[in-house]
Amino acid sequence: MNLLKYAFLLLGLMTIHEAKAQLNVEVAVGFEEEEGAFYSLKKALKSPEDVLVLYLKYDKLTSLPDEIAQFRHLRKLDLSGNKLTTLSASIAQLEELYLDKNHLSRVPDGLSKLVKLQKLDLSKNKLTTLPDDITQLTNLKNLDLSENEFTKVPDAIGQLTELKTLNLLKNPLKNFPEQLFKLKNLQALKLTGSFQVLPEQFTSLNNLQNLVIIRSQLAALPSYIGQCKQLKKIYFRAHKFTQLPPEIGDLQNLKYLYLRDGQLSALPATIGQLKRLEKLDLESNKLATLPTTIGQLKQLNDLSLVSNQLTTLPNSIGELQNLESLDLWLNQITHLPSTMVKLQKLKALGLEDNKLGKFPVQIISLKNLRELHLSNNGISKLPKEIAQLYKLKQLYLSNNRLHSLPESIKNMKALTYLELRGNPLSKVEKEKIKKWLPSCRIIF
Repeated sequence: MNLLKYAFLLLGLMTIHEAKAQLNVEVAVGFEEEEGAFYSLKKALKSPEDVLVLYLKYDKLTSLPDEIAQFRHLRKLDLSGNKLTTLSASIAQLEELYLDKNHLSRVPDGLSKLVKLQKLDLSKNKLTTLPDDITQLTNLKNLDLSENEFTKVPDAIGQLTELKTLNLLKNPLKNFPEQLFKLKNLQALKLTGSFQVLPEQFTSLNNLQNLVIIRSQLAALPSYIGQCKQLKKIYFRAHKFTQLPPEIGDLQNLKYLYLRDGQLSALPATIGQLKRLEKLDLESNKLATLPTTIGQLKQLNDLSLVSNQLTTLPNSIGELQNLESLDLWLNQITHLPSTMVKLQKLKALGLEDNKLGKFPVQIISLKNLRELHLSNNGISKLPKEIAQLYKLKQLYLSNNRLHSLPESIKNMKALTYLELRGNPLSKVEKEKIKKWLPSCRIIF
């Protein structure tokens, strides 16, 4: 589920302290796995020959310490959250440099001398342009300029021909940057901007695999998108187009398609031609129906249709036999097709905020379900057969019309979380449920 981890925190399954502790453990593990990494200058100076990676984040630096010249093997330097204005030639051997969150309105002097750089992070600053001599970074493969103040892409970018990844998210770009068409090695591109047209030259980016465009003014996805046959991931958010061109089906390598927060009212039948598609996310659009060809997406394992206008699903949904997660929250669904019983790999089913009126019996056949959301559906009774969902761990039934639960629920040994808020359950009934499920966390 898209918001599941956050929801767990809100619902009390994990305290904030537990979440922080878990995060610290994960971070620590990540640090331990990074060979030759040091997290303070003082400790690094004790073993200068061993220093490959150095973190000097949020150290209030305005210039590099002279001692950094002792780290002859330094390859990665993280200077996030400082206030640097200059860089020294003593780090000319660097391959990765992080200067995000440095309050930069101009690139620090000396950057162009770091000719071995392969990865440069200048995100979360106040940059509006780049110096012409940045073209000297001929080995640069990954450039992050997100969250700056670029209204246009500097011409120098077009000369960084080894670039494979370019991130320009959260910049107020006015036009699609044509300089990018020179970047023939580009594999991943991320953009935000008010541009209204995706130029046809876009198809010249023959190596582009990942495309992310957020908050553009594109009125339509052009038909020539189908020529970008190397694309594996498309992510559009806050878009304006109401339909997809039939040529979308020509993207035979596409694995992930995200079209969120938009105006889509229909999908073309050719969507079924995306034989390698694994993830389809159409959250927050205006879809009232799905094409029957959606059942041809045999590799699909994750389908999100949250916050649309669906009243039912096509029978062909049952052909998605590799589907593991199906999110249908916030629709107008009144019933499920009988073919749903064929979704035997399904582990998570979200039907919250629909118009079911009763428990869909098809769900009983989904023996691999671990997570089931049925809140806000006007359900007044659960069938005793619900206990056949013996792998179910989380069950959400809030804001329904349940006066009682079947006694068979006590046989659901895997159940660890049960949400029953907003149901007309008596005190006696609540005590019964607690007794039946002594190891389950129950929220009334």
